[in-house]
Amino acid sequence: GEFSVWVDDLFVRPGWRGRRVGRALLRAVAAIALRNGASKMMWCVAADNAPAIGFYASIGAVPCPHLVLCKFEQPAVERIAASEFSLPAGATIRHGTAPSLVHEALGFVHREMGRGGDGRGGG
Repeated sequence: GEFSVWVDDLFVRPGWRGRRVGRALLRAVAAIALRNGASKMMWCVAADNAPAIGFYASIGAVPCPHLVLCKFEQPAVERIAASEFSLPAGATIRHGTAPSLVHEALGFVHREMGRGGDGRGGG
């Protein structure tokens, strides 16, 4: 199957909107995704957030009608955490990579914006 990067909580403060910060963040995440072998990026956006949906569509995002967003509320999270489950022999859980990817993306955006750039690398 294809490897995907999940983008969680991409948020640009109102005072920075319209200044290409969102594009710079997505550009950084896309570069990281490709460098790590991902062929897709995925995220959720609130159905009533027309400005964000329009922005994403303007840069090539397409809806995923075959996916359904699911969540566990706290009681279910607690039940699952308390359940008896063990990994099969030899299986491991990888963790700890997401914060480094986030910091790498933020560092990229900070460098781009800090030199007066618009996030496109051109300055």
